[in-house]
This record gives sequence, structure tokens and C-alpha cells, in this order.
Amino acid sequence: MRNKEVVDTCRQIVKSYPNAVYIYFPAAIGSDDLLFGDVKKIIPGLKFYNRTEKGLLENISFLKNAKFVLAARLHVLLVAQYFDVPFNAVIYQEKIKKIILDKTFNYSELP
Repeated sequence: MRNKEVVDTCRQIVKSYPNAVYIYFPAAIGSDDLLFGDVKKIIPGLKFYNRTEKGLLENISFLKNAKFVLAARLHVLLVAQYFDVPFNAVIYQEKIKKIILDKTFNYSELP
């Protein structure tokens, strides 16, 4: 397993929501495929969402309508946070802590 934190978090989520439908929304098509394989071992029915085949609004709508988001990428977490979708942030960069977890990002400052 390449990312123990993600895999451990997935195990916890599956225990909490055993009947949920799980969809993998990769940040980087290709490089995230390896992680998908690891997570699929924990969630056999996991479906792959190929965001490159969709437009921006469709991708945002997909995240807006999610019941829960597990993500490591800032842009995905920002969308979840903006639409009040429950999420778990996998922290791999300091900006995730500052902008998402410390809630220092102020949406009212956007142009």
C-alpha cells in the first residue's frame, strides 16, 4: 500500500458507512491509479470517476452532491468545504492545514 494514511482512513469510513456507494475521484489521472488499486482492495465495489471526460461544472456538481469527500488535493477540498459537504482531508502539504483545517481561507475575499 502506497499511502497508509489514505488506506487507514478508508477503512474507518467504510466501517462508519458500510452501505454507502463509493466513487473514486482522482486528482491526477494515471498517477492516482495506483492508489485506486490499493483502495479498491478495501472497497471492492469502488467506482472510478474520470473527471477528464467531464466539464468543470459537471465535476463541481458531482462534488457538491457527494455525501462525503476524502481528498488530499486543495481544489477538491475547497469545493467540498464551500458546499458544506462533510470531508476528511489527507494532509500532505502545509497549505491544506492552513486553508482547510485552520479555516483561514475567507471566501468573501474572492473577486
